[in-house]
Amino acid sequence: MSRARKGPRVAAPRPEGAARTCIGCRGVFERASIARLVRGPGGEVGLDRHLRAPGRGAHLCWSRACAELTVKRKALSRAFQGPPNVTATPDVDTLCGWMIAALEARIADALALGRRSGDTVSGAEVVASALEAGRVGLLVLAGDVADATETKLRGRCEAAGVPVEVYSTRDGLGANQGKAPRAAVAVVSSPLAARLRADFERLRRVSVAA
Repeated sequence: MSRARKGPRVAAPRPEGAARTCIGCRGVFERASIARLVRGPGGEVGLDRHLRAPGRGAHLCWSRACAELTVKRKALSRAFQGPPNVTATPDVDTLCGWMIAALEARIADALALGRRSGDTVSGAEVVASALEAGRVGLLVLAGDVADATETKLRGRCEAAGVPVEVYSTRDGLGANQGKAPRAAVAVVSSPLAARLRADFERLRRVSVAA
């Protein structure tokens, strides 16, 4: 006796563009939104920040939870089966350390590129003017900014509905922007602000255990 069909099967939606499967959670994501691990010619494993390194690859969500699943399930060993053998399987802290370093470098690169393209501004008066004009999509505060300055800037951003992220130091932000030490950098390009917000969120997911 045959069973009645419940209806046509509907394929689960897939992301546009090249899709990759996370070896931790097994979710499917756009290639550009997921980290790539690569096995080098000697069997060493590392993170391919620019998604261009030669060698066999495996993909992982920017998430400590997925790093933990990867190690628990020994997913890297399965992903990199066959010669050359993997010389060492990284632990959770090592995987997360690679991802944190890669994300911090991506953020620094994006901010520096924004300075060259005119998509970021810095300096107290310039940032205040951009906030008043509604031009800011994201404010990046130095981690060692003075309390009074932080309170003032956060208040202005809250009133304007502008998200705030904390990154680097006054010296670090200034050097990144080719300036003297800076308490804050305002991102005035919507595409760049969205890209940076995504990377800051990924950094939080990697840095904090689920």
